[in-house]
Amino acid sequence: LAGPSGFTGEQIAAFARSRGFVLQGDGRFHCTDASGRDICILQNGQKSSFVASSLASICTPSITFELDVPRCPGTPESFDDCVAIANGFAAQHDGKLVDDNGSELTSTGLTAIRDQIEPLFAAMTARGISAGGPLALRLFA
Repeated sequence: LAGPSGFTGEQIAAFARSRGFVLQGDGRFHCTDASGRDICILQNGQKSSFVASSLASICTPSITFELDVPRCPGTPESFDDCVAIANGFAAQHDGKLVDDNGSELTSTGLTAIRDQIEPLFAAMTARGISAGGPLALRLFA
């Protein structure tokens, strides 16, 4: 997600907390399910960590919403949830969803990404590996 004038740490933290994300020791905001498994992770797009004590003084040009497919339960639906959260942030803070190259992600592009996730999820399920389950967490550590 990129914004024309960047995003302040306070904007990011307030939005993240309002959606149930918690800043963890790895410097990223994690949204987890009731079992503590990551559903979506929000991190600084500049690859530096967020630090609670310095959120008031930072501004970053981009943030990343990350979904770890094999480790995330309910993956296709979790992807939809993560996209909805990212779109919410974009709408609230004049941002736009972009890919790793900075090109804007359209609904067609997002559909293409989801279409890639579904067969991965199905293949794991067919092999008895539940996305976000104990075996997947060990295999994809």
